[in-house]
Amino acid sequence: MRKLIVVLYLLFTATAVFTSFSAQAQELRSNPAGAAVQSQPGQSAQVSLPEIPPTPRSKLEIIQYSLLPFAIGAAIWLILRLDKMERDEAGEKKEG
Repeated sequence: MRKLIVVLYLLFTATAVFTSFSAQAQELRSNPAGAAVQSQPGQSAQVSLPEIPPTPRSKLEIIQYSLLPFAIGAAIWLILRLDKMERDEAGEKKEG
């Protein structure tokens, strides 16, 4: 059981770190300020919605994503430790 948790933790850590550092800025395409949308007389005018520019990830957000797996690992370790302590206490009560 413990080996399975360690393997899953390592996979989650690798996934979280890879996704947090693989963010790249995308090229922003926009019309010049003075340009208007032109349509041909026989065609229906389709106005395309402006694209929302991607927000760059801040350093704090990158730190949060990189520390998240450690926080999850610590929570799992604490749960397992408390479970072990409860089993030990239950064993002592049965013996005594």
